[in-house]
Amino acid sequence: MNQPTVKEYNPRYIAYARSQGRGPEEQKAHDREAWPGGYAAGFMLWLREQWNAWSAETGERRLGHHGDGAWTDKQHKMFDAWLQEQYQ
Repeated sequence: MNQPTVKEYNPRYIAYARSQGRGPEEQKAHDREAWPGGYAAGFMLWLREQWNAWSAETGERRLGHHGDGAWTDKQHKMFDAWLQEQYQ
């Protein structure tokens, strides 16, 4: 069975790494040291901040009575395009 030689990363993770001035592999190594109890914590916190910034900038809100529901597929696409624009 052939194993891929290059890891594929989620585009959101690549944007996160770029926002920190690193590539994905470097960011992963950094976060393993910075967040020893859960190395994805930095990414999750950053991603939540980005959703909040995008929502404030665009006026988009989650579904649900109190805005605490899910983002729509369209909003995910809009958010991903915005992230790529921010962190090319």
